[in-house]
Amino acid sequence: MQSTHLRISRTEAIATHGMVNSKHPLAARAGLDILKAGGNAVDAAITTALAQGVVEPMMSGVGGGGFMVFHEAATGQTHVLDYFMRAPRAARPDMFEITRAGAVNVLGYGGVKDNANSTGYRSIGVPGLIAGAQAALERFGTVSLARALEPAIDLAENGFEPNWHHVMHSAQHMDLIQSHPATAAVFLRPGGLLYRAPNMGPGDKLIQRDLARTLRRVADQGAREFYEGETARMITTDFAGHGNLIDSSDLASYQPEWRAVRSTSYRDFDLRFAPGTGGGTLAETFNILEGFRFDGLSTNDAETVHRFIESARIAYADRYSWLSDERAPGVPIAQLESKRYANERRSGIDLDRAADSVAAWADAAAPAPEGDGGCTTHLSVVDAQRNMVALTQTINAVWGSGVTAPGTGVLFNNTMVLFDPVPGRKNSIAPGKYPLSSMTPTIVLRHGAPYMTAGAPGGRQIMGAVMRTIHNVLEFGMNPADACANIGFDASAPTTIVDAALGEDVIAVLRARGHRLDVREHMVYPRMFASPLAIVVAGAQLLGGADPHHVGEAMGF
Repeated sequence: MQSTHLRISRTEAIATHGMVNSKHPLAARAGLDILKAGGNAVDAAITTALAQGVVEPMMSGVGGGGFMVFHEAATGQTHVLDYFMRAPRAARPDMFEITRAGAVNVLGYGGVKDNANSTGYRSIGVPGLIAGAQAALERFGTVSLARALEPAIDLAENGFEPNWHHVMHSAQHMDLIQSHPATAAVFLRPGGLLYRAPNMGPGDKLIQRDLARTLRRVADQGAREFYEGETARMITTDFAGHGNLIDSSDLASYQPEWRAVRSTSYRDFDLRFAPGTGGGTLAETFNILEGFRFDGLSTNDAETVHRFIESARIAYADRYSWLSDERAPGVPIAQLESKRYANERRSGIDLDRAADSVAAWADAAAPAPEGDGGCTTHLSVVDAQRNMVALTQTINAVWGSGVTAPGTGVLFNNTMVLFDPVPGRKNSIAPGKYPLSSMTPTIVLRHGAPYMTAGAPGGRQIMGAVMRTIHNVLEFGMNPADACANIGFDASAPTTIVDAALGEDVIAVLRARGHRLDVREHMVYPRMFASPLAIVVAGAQLLGGADPHHVGEAMGF
């Protein structure tokens, strides 16, 4: 039997001088204006990131953090800036009461009383975005933090029209928004009504005056104002009255960290990524895939899909069993990312049969199926000198903790849900600890030259979407628009989510080989996969692509 399937497409952007690719056109425009004015890739990336936090507040903002991977074309060096959120210094392994032992969420954790680790004040980790923005500009930028903040301040002060994506996520999380008066006062119209997108009648402008004042203070006084000045005092005063453990010393001591880039090779390419992210899982998957040949195959052939699923399942199993904050001892990064280890694991893959289970999975709880979240945001930039940035930032879940500190306009993250609430485990909570992130900003070089920058929002599914996007380009020569549109499946849980558009014949072959499949039609809503963005350097041209099912736009000149 054959039936119709929904197909949605997005055109490719082509430029020569520079390109910005982000999840909101207003943020991308802000970054592109910086490039046109002579700024470099870091200038444009930080400007875009700050504006993105204003126009896409449910995904990221100054109440969160992230990772930036920057490749400097002139030196051939790649740099990683880690400004992710961390646990408060007063955090402890048993700070959350467990009422449902053994319950799992999409991360493999769960069962906390009142979901206190995922919503509300106690779910908040120490934010890093403002500190990260200043650190990036001070080392590699040519513009000041005040200049990079100008578009964000303008968008907060004068407002913007929310798009359908914003309205949808507001409606979906009305309970969370309404549960915190300061958040509802910003993100709901009088009477507790939703802001309307332009295609919903007259449309509305969302104005964030308190946030604009906060950003102005930072522009005038520098990043430390957020961590030690008036803003910090407003934050800690509010937190202290609601049981949050973050105090003035947590904010004052926060420092972003320049960390050593990690990499792996795949054929003629060098994939570079940040520690503490999904990059290690990407590296292990590509190391296993490298031992297979894909000659004569396409990205959605049953043979390709089978090999990819089996390779990725091994990498995910190892991730869930072994990985945590890599600053801690005993995390076997070198082994898991080695070619020798990949060869050993590949030898156990049956090309005709899906594995019933993957050995390492027995050491950790498999996560629950991913729900529709679409959380986090990503942007990529390439400038005229072919400096490249891949930057992913977040407040973690959609609308984060739901908490906005009164008078600041700052919506805060819910980082504490990324930790295991059960003491004595590898990802258990500890004072000042950083959680493991699924974000996967990645730079690709070809024969040492800048070639591709990619990333995605979308929770745990980020890793698979980025891997598939990059593999589509490197192995099958796809342009980035087609690569982002052909994710096809996600193997991050025991049951593989599969796009029905792969076709009944391919799905039948996979089932016959023993794959457990959850077949769905890939629609705009609910989200099926993470939402990738990519820029590829193709000779003198820059090619930009974005997931067609969600917001996202590449702009170049």
